[in-house]
Amino acid sequence: MKQIAKTAAPTAMKGSLRGVRRPIMLTLVVASVLVSAPVPAQRGDDADEERDCINLREIDRTRVANEDTILFYMRGGDVYRNDLPNRCPNLDFEERFMYRVNLNRLCETDVITVTDDVGFGFMPGASCGLGKFRPVTDEEAEDLTERRRERVRDRN
Repeated sequence: MKQIAKTAAPTAMKGSLRGVRRPIMLTLVVASVLVSAPVPAQRGDDADEERDCINLREIDRTRVANEDTILFYMRGGDVYRNDLPNRCPNLDFEERFMYRVNLNRLCETDVITVTDDVGFGFMPGASCGLGKFRPVTDEEAEDLTERRRERVRDRN
């Protein structure tokens, strides 16, 4: 009988711990899914308003328009213009930048760093803050791109 009592006690204890672990595990799983879920892209009426942030997963490509303007081409066809609050040295010349973010979005509070081509690799250059993301039409984006091409031709 002593063995039955010893066996019964751990089984009862095990059962009660399982009941506690399941809600905790379920809570952790749900929380991790919510944190890692992509931020939905704004569409429809909101697509015409300027935004503080854009989803990194939605960015298809970028194009530097000048020393203080970057175009963000999004999957799905939207284009956002980001006018930096200040001129960013060498951004127009290098046409490359990098950024580091904590979440899966790029926001006006984030900083980009120009990557300078030093012949044998790339070095971090000037760091510059971003502005708000403002939607532009394809025609406006093409106009900015054409002006850039003209500046590059004049420079060479």
